[in-house]
Amino acid sequence: MKRIAVFFAVVIAGLTAVFAADPISVVTPEGYDTTGKAKLARLSNVENRAECLYFNGSNSIMVLMYPEALKTLTVWADFTLPALPADSGMLFARPGFHNGVMVNRNGTLMLTFYGADKKTTRMITASEKLIPGERYKVAAVMDQGPDKTMISLYLNGSLVGRSMLRGEAYPYGQFLVIGAGNVSSLPLEAELHKLMVFDTALSADEIAALK
Repeated sequence: MKRIAVFFAVVIAGLTAVFAADPISVVTPEGYDTTGKAKLARLSNVENRAECLYFNGSNSIMVLMYPEALKTLTVWADFTLPALPADSGMLFARPGFHNGVMVNRNGTLMLTFYGADKKTTRMITASEKLIPGERYKVAAVMDQGPDKTMISLYLNGSLVGRSMLRGEAYPYGQFLVIGAGNVSSLPLEAELHKLMVFDTALSADEIAALK
């Protein structure tokens, strides 16, 4: 009997480790569930299609606003690129000195993060090139402490890379911008199937389990 109890305790602990966090925002073509912790601050020129939200790469924009700036967060997105950008485009970003996921004209996926001095920056670059028409899942993790910030980038559940920024981070605000139209010079044409925001740094196992 003791062995059975121990077995179930291990199983439950394992499930808790994988499914430890609930998102504070979920964006899908069916709607925008912000679980009371955020609100849809702006939505313009985003086309709601059967299986995706279409961002036109020009003036499409969605802005989520949180009650306070999130120092530690995970943003996960399931998306397709209809075409590569002419230069570079942001899939999602916290504006200012942008902390976000970017795709360049060669299909390179990047995560950027800045320090408070607006000069110190960290960038993680994926070696795999994104292909138009293919569906991808990307996760950006920002884990900010008092004197350092760890950033991680995942593609299709696998870790692309990690980087650490020492010192104070740039004071990113309450907004997460999707599509980037009318906010920066880096809009991105994309089909967004699902996006989730967590107010914690998800583990590799947790990210691999998302869908």
